[in-house]
Amino acid sequence: MSARSARVLACTVLLAACGQSYDPPSLINKIRVLAIRADPPVLRSTGPTTLEPLIVGVPAGEQLCQAWAFCPFAWPKDGNFRCFDPRLQSDLGTSVGATVTPAHLFKALAEAPAVFEDLGLKLPDNLSAGGGATDEPPSLEAYVLFKFATAASEGGSCPTDVAAWLEQPCTDRDACIAGYKRLEFVTKAEDVHNNPDLTGLQIEGVDWPEGVTPTLAWYRGDPDDTFFGLSQGALEMVPTWSPESAEVIGENVDPTATEPAKEGLLFSWFSTEGDYVKQRTYDEVPENTFLPPCKDDLPVRLWLVVRDGRNGVDWLVRGAVVRKDAPAGNPLCALEPKPAGCP
Repeated sequence: MSARSARVLACTVLLAACGQSYDPPSLINKIRVLAIRADPPVLRSTGPTTLEPLIVGVPAGEQLCQAWAFCPFAWPKDGNFRCFDPRLQSDLGTSVGATVTPAHLFKALAEAPAVFEDLGLKLPDNLSAGGGATDEPPSLEAYVLFKFATAASEGGSCPTDVAAWLEQPCTDRDACIAGYKRLEFVTKAEDVHNNPDLTGLQIEGVDWPEGVTPTLAWYRGDPDDTFFGLSQGALEMVPTWSPESAEVIGENVDPTATEPAKEGLLFSWFSTEGDYVKQRTYDEVPENTFLPPCKDDLPVRLWLVVRDGRNGVDWLVRGAVVRKDAPAGNPLCALEPKPAGCP
């Protein structure tokens, strides 16, 4: 069998083993919002909260339309997630990100009693005792509504009326996405926490610096094999994060535990091509294996998103190129100069 035939057979086996009847959740082939990072991850009465989206899958050169609004009370309605009433909603603009201030919250809370009465709804117990513009409710979850779409899917130009556009459901799910970011309102300084901090990504123990574009070999193995080695093109990747990323959340309910309870970190993996052995990993076993596609001279982008279970999020992105004639072994060690950790 020729070398070319062997490569084709290996790719065929990979496609069959992966069951290409559907795309893996990690594959980015349309517009998606992988995360919305709030800083801090809570609403406070003492300062603003800024929001930054991680939007991927936007075709090169396409203009992206964006809209944001704040509403402490929202629900699914008419195929969309909408504010109870326009009086409770505050437009946050059409920029890349958004900022929520205490004034947005207190304005909505001042309107809430009249709105709920008009709708024939019962005001939540934590607000019915007079919570409003000057009183801090003991607990409340609010929502930031968002919508992102390509200008082409909106007729060539971006809508300027935030409220009207947010009210309309997306018609082209490949080019438009709408959703919300939930934020907890806290009144105590000790309840304010931070986002986790991803510090890097390693391939076989070697740090992959941001902005470095290695060349990856085709994956020539079978995903059902028990061995995934560099000789086959499979790449073991391990995220790194700061020790402060898993913050203390309280006493440990396990009587045998010697340390307080901490946040658990969940890692989600994405790429424009190829696949992963696992779609998600955890801080206790964070490593994953990336299987590059059998396509030549192909640019690939990879994203890693971490969540801490308390609305905190962080991410990183890396870029690579796939070539069939790339040498076996750690692709980072084929670079010059070689990074630390390479033989």
